[in-house]
Amino acid sequence: MEALITKADIIAAKTHVSTNIDQQSFDTAILDAQRLDFRPIIGGAFYLDILNNAFVSPVPTAYDNLLNGTDYTDTNGDTIRYFGVKIMLVNFAFARLMENMNNFYTRAGAKYKLSNSSEVIKTQDLQSWINTARSQAIAYQEDMLNYLCENEDTYTIWKNSKDEKIPRKGSVLLRTSKIYTRY
Repeated sequence: MEALITKADIIAAKTHVSTNIDQQSFDTAILDAQRLDFRPIIGGAFYLDILNNAFVSPVPTAYDNLLNGTDYTDTNGDTIRYFGVKIMLVNFAFARLMENMNNFYTRAGAKYKLSNSSEVIKTQDLQSWINTARSQAIAYQEDMLNYLCENEDTYTIWKNSKDEKIPRKGSVLLRTSKIYTRY
């Protein structure tokens, strides 16, 4: 199983998403979020390790905490609530879903899907929704990176390659030809 989240996860977290959107659109957005947003941050080896081991045991594992979230104690002795990879992926996938929702490629070229029963959203409003979803995903991404750094002995593949993967604060994260500044 390659998908770490499902259509149901997105609909549960984003209550204004229609259940009538086709499964293939969700699947594409989810896999793109995993492969293009998540994998570059954690590295290919750790990504593959998660895919191969996250769902193999009926007994809870460290991957359950990574994916679903948990409370943990940081090096300062503070208890931190970590929300998990899934909510980050939901936001990245939702942004990707919105980007491509009305785009269709036909024999006659690229087309927008129009409907008589709804009003087409303005491009600037749609971009605002996309940016909000991405901003939320990046905030959850920061939480994930902090959790991984605090628990690097549990995630040894992450520990052995983390310096190559973590964009440092103030660095630039390139994505879909736009530049997002990390805070």
